[in-house]
Amino acid sequence: MTLTRRTFNRRIVQFATGAVVPPVLLDRCRKPVSAPLNTTSMAAGVKTYINTAIDELTPETELLVPTYLGNDRRRFYGRGVPQSLNLRHQLPLGSGASYLGRSLKIWTGAGWTGQPTIIKDLDKTYAIVGSFDHHLRKLDLATNQVVWQYKFDDILKGSSTVYIDPLASDENRVVVLQGSRRGLKNPIRTPKPVPSFRAISFRTGQELWRLNIRLTRSFSRDNDSSAIDLGNGLLFNVAENGIGYFLNSATATATPKDGIVQPQVFSELQLYQDGDVKRYGGNLVAESSPARLDDRIFLAAGGGRIYGISTLTREVIWQFIAGGDLNGTIAISDENKLFCAVEREKVPGPGGVFKLDPNKPPEEAVEWFFPTANRGFSTWKGGIVGSVALND
Repeated sequence: MTLTRRTFNRRIVQFATGAVVPPVLLDRCRKPVSAPLNTTSMAAGVKTYINTAIDELTPETELLVPTYLGNDRRRFYGRGVPQSLNLRHQLPLGSGASYLGRSLKIWTGAGWTGQPTIIKDLDKTYAIVGSFDHHLRKLDLATNQVVWQYKFDDILKGSSTVYIDPLASDENRVVVLQGSRRGLKNPIRTPKPVPSFRAISFRTGQELWRLNIRLTRSFSRDNDSSAIDLGNGLLFNVAENGIGYFLNSATATATPKDGIVQPQVFSELQLYQDGDVKRYGGNLVAESSPARLDDRIFLAAGGGRIYGISTLTREVIWQFIAGGDLNGTIAISDENKLFCAVEREKVPGPGGVFKLDPNKPPEEAVEWFFPTANRGFSTWKGGIVGSVALND
């Protein structure tokens, strides 16, 4: 077994505790007692002491930038401004095939909303980078070398999310969640699994599970969104089929289903209404990333709705109808307000940005709206496709 920092720390603390506890036990045994010695509770106390001491030591893994836009409020942009930039190394990200409509095209580089996640593990700093050549890569930032690469069935557009599974073995304890497009060989209506969301071991690059993004009334089965680790064994992921998934974060609970190893799904949420189908057709795509405010998740969905979801009941408890095809991820400010971008599609007036108070009823939630000019680009007619930037 490899001696990791965590294993080393545990052995050191256990050794130190072994030097301290015996005299305590001897002293306890010398004194007259009115009741039998409760060795079970004492063992539990020692175990708690050991675990607390270990937690106070320098962690072996630091999630420096673990998800899209840096944190679960989607508003971390770094720790200061560099005074200059010098090219140290460059890594070609390659090209890969993917469909644009019904035409197969070659895509090159990395795409919106892809950005690296940055993790410090066992005294080294790494970046996780996805690209259009269908690969996810782990890069050693000290040597600029590729540690491993994992191949998907299609291009990768979104950012990964990295979390720690405390119940896993050391080699699988740090987990990378990554989505992709649906796969070149997967027609939208195929009855077979479309596993465009996967979990990969950060340390080994080996696959841990795949999630089938099932067919719905949406015309997409991609996964561009970056998942969120809610803690207490719970993950939340949003796929472009318009479904939000509450998943078990313990990778050991994944089991074979439909020919692939899939995670345990606690529950699902449909993020569109029946009336949205008539208005938007199949464009019910949910591609923004969920943002968290205490025990609520806020998410902009393709059917023009902004959802507030309880992490306790796993149900929608708040809903604001913004209209438009909402693509941007919600940013949450220090004063707990939501900043939401609106594309102009299906909107009679201009697109722009809403500032919303999620603690008020939806009909009273708007603090202001900032309109933008109606300027067309490709198939877009104006408004804002990206996310509002707030500085942490």
